[in-house]
Amino acid sequence: MLKSIMDVVRGVLTDRRDTVWLAVRQRAKFEGWLKLELARALETAGFTEVMLECRYAGRRKADLAFRIQGVRCFMELSMCNTNWRVKSVRTASRPITKNVEHVLKDIEKLKMVEEPDVGLALTLFFPVPINWSAQDLLRKIGDIKGGKKLLQEPHILDVVEVSDGVGVAFFLFGPYQSGRAISEQLLSILRKYGVRSVSELAEKIRKGDIEEHPAYEDYLEALALSDIIGPLESEKRTCPYLRGGRPHGRGSEHFEEAT
Repeated sequence: MLKSIMDVVRGVLTDRRDTVWLAVRQRAKFEGWLKLELARALETAGFTEVMLECRYAGRRKADLAFRIQGVRCFMELSMCNTNWRVKSVRTASRPITKNVEHVLKDIEKLKMVEEPDVGLALTLFFPVPINWSAQDLLRKIGDIKGGKKLLQEPHILDVVEVSDGVGVAFFLFGPYQSGRAISEQLLSILRKYGVRSVSELAEKIRKGDIEEHPAYEDYLEALALSDIIGPLESEKRTCPYLRGGRPHGRGSEHFEEAT
């Protein structure tokens, strides 16, 4: 599910890179435009019930809402325009600390999304030098006040080159549900039975190594959670945008999920 969403985001930023570059070279935010482009692209990609400014968790409104694989998703979109020095981009001061604080507040709101729906936070960091490694990018974000806390949230990331040597990095945080990250819920079940995967749990039940009740009910819950977030091999579900030590660039293939 998450990979499908990231593919849509990558497609919009790639197909409209010339338009995106107009904003990036001025370090200007472009949420409103991106929201509409994503809504159109999501529908084209087969997502259903795509809505703008959709209410959730009481009086809160998500920037986007949609359904994929039977799961209703509420997404908050945010922009972190940075003051990092990047060639071909004019130097300017930007409130990067406030930007990160805003993302953290969005995530806390998204954790209030109740089962069976999920919350997601899509955050763009720009401009980013395309020759940075994933480690370079994460270190720079970690140096921002609140950045380390943000990177503790489960996330996947990718980057698109919008001009020669200049990129936009985008993070998908979550998914969240009923007060915490879904990955935490899944890990809690797996740890309960001392296994590392849903398939390993199923095998233990089949062999009779553990009691069928309540293990089978837990297995069904873990299977549903796994379907939402994809394969989970470790607690840190960071999916780097690296290939051969560097980010994707122009003409690169689509985002790959790493384990």
